[in-house]
Amino acid sequence: MTTPTVHRLTDRQPEVHGPAEVRAALIGHATEQTLAVYDRDIDEATRESAAAGDVAPLLRRLEHWWMCAQLAAGEVPADFHPIPGTGAQASWEAKNGRPLYDAA
Repeated sequence: MTTPTVHRLTDRQPEVHGPAEVRAALIGHATEQTLAVYDRDIDEATRESAAAGDVAPLLRRLEHWWMCAQLAAGEVPADFHPIPGTGAQASWEAKNGRPLYDAA
């Protein structure tokens, strides 16, 4: 008899969004220059993943760009914490006209 696998909350994999889905999420909020950077970045990550035989480099870049798309759309994921000193929080608040985090 085999023992069933127990998955704890920490064992969950992040939701994966493919390159086309991420690009589509960016289109409404990104400049042509930003989309060109995205395309180059994903192409490079795809090559790195193929060379390493591991999809991790591509998945990390897709996760990064998905977060960028969500922030550009005004959606703040619960686990988002901007890097201090980059001005990301002030920029987001100026664009969206509200605090990044609720004071509640």
